[in-house]
Amino acid sequence: MRHPGIPGAVALAVLAVIAPACSGGTKAGGKAAKRTIVLTMASQFAGGQAEQLVRFAGEVARESGGRVRIDFRSNWRARDPHQELDTIRDVRAGKVDLAWVGARAWDWVGVTSFDPLVAPLLIDTYPLERQVFASGMPERMLAGVERAGVVGIGVLPGPMRKLLGARHPFVRPADFRGQTVGAMGMLAGETFRALGASPRQMFAQERLGALDAVESQLSAIVGNGYDAHARYLSANLSLWPRPLVIFASPRVFRSLSREQRHALRTAAASAVPGALAASKQEDSPAVGALCARGNAALVDLTQVQLQELRRALAPVYRRLESNARTRRAIRKIEALKRAAPPAPALHCGGTSASGGVAETPVDGSWVMTTTVSGLERSPAYRAYGFTNPSQDDFRADAGTYRLILQKGKLRSSVTSSAGYSADTGTYRIEGDRVIFHITGGHDIGETWVYRWSIYRETLTFRKPQTGAEGPPNPTFAPWHRAGG
Repeated sequence: MRHPGIPGAVALAVLAVIAPACSGGTKAGGKAAKRTIVLTMASQFAGGQAEQLVRFAGEVARESGGRVRIDFRSNWRARDPHQELDTIRDVRAGKVDLAWVGARAWDWVGVTSFDPLVAPLLIDTYPLERQVFASGMPERMLAGVERAGVVGIGVLPGPMRKLLGARHPFVRPADFRGQTVGAMGMLAGETFRALGASPRQMFAQERLGALDAVESQLSAIVGNGYDAHARYLSANLSLWPRPLVIFASPRVFRSLSREQRHALRTAAASAVPGALAASKQEDSPAVGALCARGNAALVDLTQVQLQELRRALAPVYRRLESNARTRRAIRKIEALKRAAPPAPALHCGGTSASGGVAETPVDGSWVMTTTVSGLERSPAYRAYGFTNPSQDDFRADAGTYRLILQKGKLRSSVTSSAGYSADTGTYRIEGDRVIFHITGGHDIGETWVYRWSIYRETLTFRKPQTGAEGPPNPTFAPWHRAGG
């Protein structure tokens, strides 16, 4: 689906307070006022948010008893070549309340405490990443962000980054020499220079262009269509994970009560297990999509080739270990690594079993038709902050939308003047919320959340109160049951 971006630079309310709602009566018959605070959170994702962030937003609501909500600002700093650096600056300046950037980004502002998390070829499996988070190291590293003038909230596990080659496999140092590799972060750039390549810094959703290779997670490789131009995935080479560092504006954080601050930080810690599971689960459908497309070959490196790459990175580790704190953290991770199981191989032809999922009220086949004139009157754009849609937006979004929901699985498609696109995935119902997790298609890896209701065979989606929403398209008009 199409994801309209949020116009305007960053003219956002730093802290919104929703009108008081009444709590339950006391023994004396009085009522205590409750206020719900909405915190805006900048995110690079366009449209739906990653499952890791959805879990964080849900934990914030739970830990605060519904008194603190997260309202995501999607596609933040889109196409900005300094996207993560400028996002840190935006939070420091109070232009948005919260944000996340990768652990890789903090070197740009002089914060090196996260370097052990993204050191090359160090944390290379999800079991090892789980052990590192269980050890408490990422939480201790979080204090370093104060040097950048922001307040640390938490660190969530992220997916493994892989290497995709355009015209040949990348399995030994010689394959990197003279090549241009798309990368994110200073340490990633240093890694590729040590291997003989020229790194070029990228931003989210950037096209490959003339790059010879790119480092990215599997879901982004599929979602951005990188395999249409780059043909060789170094399948068993995990360069580093992409942990998500959540941080806040100092002014906003100071304005919160002690209980609200505690809810934010406790929510981040509580979201770690679910975020790790979500990161791991991203890979399977992405590999399935790569295999189904048949564009990219999955290339396994031998143990000899992996050792060659590690030896070539010795200068990087000499520089990292010149910092005593970084050296101690690397040694601890290496000790954990010796006891961690190896990563399972990626290969085509795998299947995933689906357990017996009960039928839900939204199960069935649904159709929504939108027209240009109908979209001009639709309040859905405004609800998502898209206040000035153009005629091109209306024409691109007008069309026929189809949605099939069956026992936890979904298929969706849209046919419009912009063409045809389709997604597959899973869904679950939580009260009046439906949570879609896209596992295949253009929007792979995204999580969409809506409020739902059904009246006389008409299904309606609305923006959720949690703020962890997907693209506005499903909310344009009611959906009608199509049968079948």
